[in-house]
Amino acid sequence: MRRILPLFAALLLPAFAAAQPANSTPTIQVTSRIVYVDVIVRDSAGQIVHGLKQNDFHVLEDGKPQQIDYFAEHVYNPAARVAKAVSVLDFSNTNTPGQADAITILLLDLLNTSTSNQVVARKQMLKFLSALPPGRRILLFTLTDKLQMIQSFTGSPELLADAAKMLKPVSAGQMPQREEVQQEQNAAAEFNRESSPRGHSPSGATAMDDNVQTQDSDAGLRTYSTIAALTQLAHIMSGYEGRKNVFWVSESFPIALNTTIGGWGQTLSVDAKKMTNFLANARIAVYPVSVLGLDLGPSLAAFGGTSANLPEFKVPFFARGNLKTTMNTIADQTGGQAIVGTNDFAGEMRRNLDDGSNYYTLAYQPQSKKWNKQFRSIRVELTKTGNSLAYRRGYFAYPDSPSIQNPAQELRAALQPDTPEFTMLALQSKVEPPNAQHSGVLVHSVLNGASLNLIPSADDHRRGQLIVTLVAFSDSPAKPKPQPESPPQTSGVLNLDLDPAQYQTILKDGIAFTQQLQLPPGRYRLRLGVTDTATCRLGTLDMAIAVPAQVANR
Repeated sequence: MRRILPLFAALLLPAFAAAQPANSTPTIQVTSRIVYVDVIVRDSAGQIVHGLKQNDFHVLEDGKPQQIDYFAEHVYNPAARVAKAVSVLDFSNTNTPGQADAITILLLDLLNTSTSNQVVARKQMLKFLSALPPGRRILLFTLTDKLQMIQSFTGSPELLADAAKMLKPVSAGQMPQREEVQQEQNAAAEFNRESSPRGHSPSGATAMDDNVQTQDSDAGLRTYSTIAALTQLAHIMSGYEGRKNVFWVSESFPIALNTTIGGWGQTLSVDAKKMTNFLANARIAVYPVSVLGLDLGPSLAAFGGTSANLPEFKVPFFARGNLKTTMNTIADQTGGQAIVGTNDFAGEMRRNLDDGSNYYTLAYQPQSKKWNKQFRSIRVELTKTGNSLAYRRGYFAYPDSPSIQNPAQELRAALQPDTPEFTMLALQSKVEPPNAQHSGVLVHSVLNGASLNLIPSADDHRRGQLIVTLVAFSDSPAKPKPQPESPPQTSGVLNLDLDPAQYQTILKDGIAFTQQLQLPPGRYRLRLGVTDTATCRLGTLDMAIAVPAQVANR
């Protein structure tokens, strides 16, 4: 890992100056929490229904009616897409050219998928991408021992397909035990228990117990890594407007919200619940996609209709049912749909592609102010009957508290060159190369004030502290060089103390600041990072820059 040093005494020139508009989408200016619910409405034939009004919807939380404070319909119209000219030196971590249609994320889970099924998943993903219409905003991620972005935003199916072709099967051996080994051992254990006299253990009981403990540890590690990856994905995508669809392609989905696994138990349960809240706050709908295909195994009916007559197939049979239940739970909690029991999951993914672009957004302020960590159910009803609704079914009422204990350390980790951009804080920057007026690279940035969570104090001021860091990594594709132990960087602290008028100004215009780096000639990838020390919300932004030799050496 490269060393990103915690230096907080650099050129950092804040100014509450007029800047680019922070956000043109209507927002609700309130101090209490807001719950957003994105709803897809289909008729009896499965077609998406348009044209409904706010008074057609009713929202209930734990059975109690809620007042809808915000309503909008989103309709995707490919013909309305207009390309926006963007200067090569203007950058943003949330805005992409064109119409703000849905963001689709392909997540290929290599951690929880055997090598043979990784080949199947790759073929189906290439099939999905080959039939993809141009212009869609799609990102490609993989999950191994960590979350990795393989292809950032592109409207080109060809670029996505090329990126997917580069993926090679890897051992699901990031963890010590393979899923198929676990199933075989569990099946053998079940058979031995049923075959042994009551009260006696088979001769291999001690070794089998050791195996089960190892499997519990393996399952816990996989679950922990998967929860961490989905939480990170929520942080990466939270700054983008509207709904995002995540097609999570995997062999297994080790996130049962109410299941304890070995010694990890309670911690995993809490982390999983918080993860669902992060996904909900980022307005991410998860579509779990099983690579197992059709279940062509023997049926119980062929063996007398009871699992007792089929011990060697008992665990896999019930494992399929548990898998489907888990997938449906994940989909229900986030507003997506499980894709399971098909050998053409690429086709099912295409049929769900428009979900994120054709939906209704409802927002309300919960009547209950008790944040007791309990699950709160959400029910959306239509005045007219005959339609089906897809939306997230609730959230966990956790109180607002930072999920990160060390914001400076987390910022340094987010600034590493192989980490995707975080969008919890929205950033826009313009890079000014060296010239006759200044010898260094200037980076003029604007932080969206609405993405901060500044709480008013007794004197009606809003206060906060931001850590701001800019790092330069070498970016020479022709002659790649090893990154220095301590790359060029500059850091500083912005202490905010805003009266009501200043606060309204930053909501409208953002917080503007400038940084400067002295760089030798070459090509660089600048990475800007900002964290709010109170809420631990993060924003990072990548920028490419070339420093010409004649300027640097003058």
